[in-house]
Amino acid sequence: MRHLLSCLLFLLAALTAEAAARTDTLQQPMKVVLVRSNEKGCEPSCPEWIMAEGKIGPGTPQAFVDMVIKARGRMDGAKPPVILRSPGGTIIAALQIGDFLRAQGFDVGVGTTAYEGCSPFSPGCKLPQASDGVYRGRLTVAPSYCLSACPLILAAGKTRLAGTDAMVGVHHWGFEDGSGKASETKSSNAAAWDGVMRRIITDYLEDLGNAQAIEPLMETTPFSTLHVFSPDERRKIGLVTARASARTLTALSICATAAGKGRCILPGDTGPYRTSLLQSGVAPYDPPMAFTVMRASSPACEPVCPQWILGRGAIRPETPKQLLGVLGQRGAAKLPLVLDSTGGDLDAALAIGRLVHARGLDVMVAGSRFSGCAAPDAPCPAAALKRGVYRGEVQAAAEGCRGVCVLVLAAGRQKALEPGVLLRLHNPGLYVSRAIKGPAAGVIRDYLAEVGAGSGVFAYASAIPAGGERAVTREEALPLDLVTQGEGAQALLSPQGCAQKPRPGSCVRRR
Repeated sequence: MRHLLSCLLFLLAALTAEAAARTDTLQQPMKVVLVRSNEKGCEPSCPEWIMAEGKIGPGTPQAFVDMVIKARGRMDGAKPPVILRSPGGTIIAALQIGDFLRAQGFDVGVGTTAYEGCSPFSPGCKLPQASDGVYRGRLTVAPSYCLSACPLILAAGKTRLAGTDAMVGVHHWGFEDGSGKASETKSSNAAAWDGVMRRIITDYLEDLGNAQAIEPLMETTPFSTLHVFSPDERRKIGLVTARASARTLTALSICATAAGKGRCILPGDTGPYRTSLLQSGVAPYDPPMAFTVMRASSPACEPVCPQWILGRGAIRPETPKQLLGVLGQRGAAKLPLVLDSTGGDLDAALAIGRLVHARGLDVMVAGSRFSGCAAPDAPCPAAALKRGVYRGEVQAAAEGCRGVCVLVLAAGRQKALEPGVLLRLHNPGLYVSRAIKGPAAGVIRDYLAEVGAGSGVFAYASAIPAGGERAVTREEALPLDLVTQGEGAQALLSPQGCAQKPRPGSCVRRR
């Protein structure tokens, strides 16, 4: 009883503390909404989740169905996690929701969303039209609760999480009147009602295959009180799958993994724009392009060694600005741009290509092996990193150059493709621009003429079946003017090249 009292006091204090900033949802009908993370650093690929908050009622199951359809439409059929914050409600509705989520294979957690701007419970809240009905916010752990009938929904999750700061508890299912409201008042047919509910809940939990111990605790805990599960007890009876916070389900780090495919989507991920990204091979969890200045690691070439800018990852709307920043740091040096990319945003690729053309930069498709550290984001010995320049060697690309990456390559002064690496082209009609309405094929044709790439590549790509992809070797790329050098990037950036006269622009004297 002491544990119960402390938990109830915690809940009361938490609700009182948030009352000034948030409408109390204990007695509000449950709202089921889609939320996109607004945590710093999550864009352009942010986690999203379904937030179900408030009291469960007869109409709540349909609200879940509607929101799941919306969420899966945005995520190409994948499943975002469901986060619960509820005092309970109609038990039959809770069982219907649980059956639905179990059949769909959703992860479920207990948490609280701190909304940016207005919340679903704010009177007169109007989301911007561009938001597509999706709220912005941050998932927190306290004050979080899942009480009464709510744990029956939690028990249906494929992964089930409730952190130590989340309160999870049950009591007797009560005796419902004709309106569906439950109370402790027993009617004349109380025994029959008890028997029916006991069997329904027992069968439901047995079908789930976990947390069967919930039913005896519900049956023996008076309706006017609450059995609050300790973190150890939740894990022991199978109500949760791990002693972890629901924030694990929406962590920003998940967007860099394959698991994030169902939880992270790109901005504007609706309609034709999103379809074009997916069909051209860009996944929501692909890391955004990062630029790294590299210098040949061979000491034989010093004091003058080849340097290049490695662009690795998916092209995002912010990528041109990032490249411009790197070029500004290099001054007048015209370092080659080495690409290893799945493609990405059309408008950004065209902006990068125009920047490359204006500066007369060479473009190559290859990867780079870092010397002294695994990658720029890994711990790197001081000897391997000087003045923001990493040591390494050119090697085969992991991704090659796909989709709109090829448009950047086409803008290069000299263009090279590492042996064994493929270009992957699509029909120009596949791509969608954020800047214009309608087909972008004409924009691409004009761009290729602008950067002096000729019409061959446009005609070749236009013959590719809609939605298809064609792999192009170095030999096939030569007549398309996508390759101007018979040698690959490795040969062009070899240390021996800096002994030539005149010295290539990629060769830089050590500072």
